[in-house]
Amino acid sequence: MIGITNDSNIKMIYEGEASEGRCNIVNTSGSIGKEEWGVKNQNNNWISTNSNLRNFTLPEWLNAKNSNKTRLSSSSSFYFGAVTSTIDTRAGLINEQKTNKGSSNLPNRDTYADHEIQAGLPMVSDYIFASLNAGCSTMIDATTTANCKKLNYLYKDYDYWTLNASANDKDTVWTVGATGMLETASITDKTIAIRPVLFLKSTTKFSGGGTTSNPYVVK
Repeated sequence: MIGITNDSNIKMIYEGEASEGRCNIVNTSGSIGKEEWGVKNQNNNWISTNSNLRNFTLPEWLNAKNSNKTRLSSSSSFYFGAVTSTIDTRAGLINEQKTNKGSSNLPNRDTYADHEIQAGLPMVSDYIFASLNAGCSTMIDATTTANCKKLNYLYKDYDYWTLNASANDKDTVWTVGATGMLETASITDKTIAIRPVLFLKSTTKFSGGGTTSNPYVVK
C-alpha cells in the first residue's frame, strides 16, 4: 500500500502474485515485465496514443489478472505532469506533477490528471515520500536521491518507470534506478520494468494480518 487518498481510496502498488487461494508466492519481483514507454519523437505524453503502457500493456494486464474490477476506483487521479530536478519542497513537487507542462507538448490543461484508467504507474513523489531517510530530498540529483533507497519499501534492485515525464526533454521519463537514484530514460528503452499502481475503493474490505503466513486478502 502506498497511501490513502483524500477521498479515502487505497493506493496500491504491485508486489507479486500468489496462487489462487493460497500463500504460495509465484512471483515476488514486483514487476510485470519490461517494455518501452512509447514512440520516440512523439513526446512523453502519458495520455497520448503513443503511450504503450497506458493504452495497451496496463489495460491488458489488468484484464488478464483481475476478473472483478468492481473493487477498483475510477475517481482517483494519476498525476502525470512533467518534473524538473530542482524542486526543493514536497509541495512544489506535487504541484509540478499536477500542473507542469514542461517541454513535452502536453495538452493545455489546468491539472495533469488521468481519471480514465484503472491501472497506472507510481509517481516520482510516491518513491521520494516512501523513504524514511532524512537525507532523501525532492532535489533530484545523485547526492540526494541515492539516499532515498534507504528505509524505502518502494526501492527495487532494478530500474522501473514512473508516471512523470522529464520537464526538460520530450523523449525522456523519470525512472527509479537500481542505484536508488531517480534517473531519466528514453521512452524507447525496453529494459525498464513496469510496476502497476491501482486505486481500491474506500469500501474495499480486507482480511488477514499482512504477514507471509497470513497475508491480507481483498474481499
